[in-house]
Amino acid sequence: MVRVFDRFANLVASRDTALDDISALQGALRTARKEQHRLQTEMMQTERDAHDALNTAEAAAGQIKEARKEIQELRREQKAQERRRDLQASEKAKETETLYETIRAHKAKEIKQAARIRELKQQLAAAEEVASANHNISAFVTPRASRAAPHYARSPRRPESTVRHRTLVLVLN
Repeated sequence: MVRVFDRFANLVASRDTALDDISALQGALRTARKEQHRLQTEMMQTERDAHDALNTAEAAAGQIKEARKEIQELRREQKAQERRRDLQASEKAKETETLYETIRAHKAKEIKQAARIRELKQQLAAAEEVASANHNISAFVTPRASRAAPHYARSPRRPESTVRHRTLVLVLN
């Protein structure tokens, strides 16, 4: 009976040990389940974060692509504006050169006209001297009463080369 009792004591001790082991294992299982739940929650959060990061990266890639397109368009527009500005500058330079050429031509013409005016003034002065001399001569030839009469200026006997006529001819030439 001692044997039975020893066996029974062993059985009870083994049962107590098994119950302690079961209790420890149940605690470990609860801890493991809590840890598993925490890890699953953390994994789901990580997956959401990764998904959000991918979406953000895709959106950023799209924005980068759009920004690059916009940069290229702005560069093309800038080059076009530079070409237009260069074209306008060259047109303005040509226009300015044309205006300078026109001014030079006008100045040359002005110099020629001034020389022509001086020449005409000299001719006029010479003609006035001749006319004055002719007038003085005709004053001696023509009687005083007929010189004072207005019909004398229109007389058919009066020569064509009068002072007035010569002056007018010189100015018109």
